[in-house]
Amino acid sequence: MSKRSRIDEKQKEFEDSDTDSTDTEEEMLEQLPSTLPILATEKSEKTINVDFEFFDPKQGDQEQLAKLLANYLPQTKFDLEGITNFIVSQSRVGTVVKIEQEDIIGFVSVININTNRSLKCVEQILEYLEKNLDEDFKEKLDELLQNEKANVGLILDERLVNCPHILAPHIMRAIFDEINWATEDEPTKELQNSFKFDYILNLTRCFVTVESKNEKENEKKNLEVQWPKIEDEFLMEQSEMSSFWLPEKEIESKEFHISPYIEKKICMLIPMKRIDKMRTNLNSLFNLN
Repeated sequence: MSKRSRIDEKQKEFEDSDTDSTDTEEEMLEQLPSTLPILATEKSEKTINVDFEFFDPKQGDQEQLAKLLANYLPQTKFDLEGITNFIVSQSRVGTVVKIEQEDIIGFVSVININTNRSLKCVEQILEYLEKNLDEDFKEKLDELLQNEKANVGLILDERLVNCPHILAPHIMRAIFDEINWATEDEPTKELQNSFKFDYILNLTRCFVTVESKNEKENEKKNLEVQWPKIEDEFLMEQSEMSSFWLPEKEIESKEFHISPYIEKKICMLIPMKRIDKMRTNLNSLFNLN
């Protein structure tokens, strides 16, 4: 089966399992704030008419992708043009989520940071991680990058914060199904092998409860974590290593009391063999097979 046929099948399953179900629509409606213009709808007691559609990234998507990636790294250190061009060029593995074929409200892609280490955007991401990761995490990542037989895939998974969580399992299915297909469907053996990942690297953000203005005191406590993207919580559960740190904007402001949460960056390393477990657990949250 071609990738296009698989995507069409995936889209049909998505529409059948989610957008035609009154119960699911009600759950989606509960999570949509009334102030989000891009998701504005005519609201009734039982239904909401919003069509989320999955497409391959294409030329012309770069501007909208760049907006979604605007806070991925400090902008002065990040080659947004380079990374968005890469996402578009790798259209066989990667998906954009649109509303009624127009506005991109989310996307997911992956970069092999071993084979693409010379790209400026990848160099910048690795420099950023080198500065912020815990020492044991840095050593592990360096070891994987130096290993010619290893493949580490950096997941790029961004969307508007107002998007309903029900999108998460479908977005995860999209990227990991496409990664699996690429190991067989890519035109050369070299490309096929480049998608045979040993580990998945996920750089994202979360919000942590703050009980003290002293950051070191907070680190000693088991504080509540909120995840803007629900899949990050399930990826975290399967991670082998992780590191948290304050983003630069918080360090510069020296404000550790944004009540009741403070934003933190987090990077996690997940063995590829645990991804199926992550997907199963995430699907179970939404009663999906």
